[in-house]
Amino acid sequence: NSKGVQLIGDVPFYLRQQGYVITPHNQLTLLTSGRSKFESLFHEIRNARHQVHLEYFNFRNDSIGYALFSLLSEKAKQGVDVRVIFDDFGNKSNNRPLKKRHLRLLNERGVEIIQFDPIAFPYVNHVFSRDHQKIAVIDGLTGYVGGMNVADYYIKGLEEVGEWHDVHLRIEGPVVKELQKDFLVMQRKLFS
Repeated sequence: NSKGVQLIGDVPFYLRQQGYVITPHNQLTLLTSGRSKFESLFHEIRNARHQVHLEYFNFRNDSIGYALFSLLSEKAKQGVDVRVIFDDFGNKSNNRPLKKRHLRLLNERGVEIIQFDPIAFPYVNHVFSRDHQKIAVIDGLTGYVGGMNVADYYIKGLEEVGEWHDVHLRIEGPVVKELQKDFLVMQRKLFS
């Protein structure tokens, strides 16, 4: 082009060469607030019939976390397969972490919840081994990805910072199968 920028002629071809999966015919909804993200996610979970898979850096032990885990427990009671992965460092790094008793209670209620890379001595080995993915897949049909973890401050903001700005995507279409694969790969790693 006139500005001297080298353009790639066939971007999808280039991405496929790099190992990226390209899927057509996906529908994306941009969720620009915590309220819109959680309303949409909770709606999908309430309507789940087969499975709910969640993978987050952290779940804060606050009202939105409580509401989510109550809903997940109810879905598990209805026979829905509910699996949750969270990063242990991410959990411990927030000021309202999930405690061992929370994890035990959730497992007793049928919510399979597991930690990615539980922190153990020496702690340095955990610095570079983190799971920052934020993936939700409901019934293999609807997916969510983006920057929001599970915490009240995505809705209410923080006193020190004010309103919190982040985005998430609600996805329908063939790419949801790829999100499901990513979740299942991580789950297999944790159980091997």
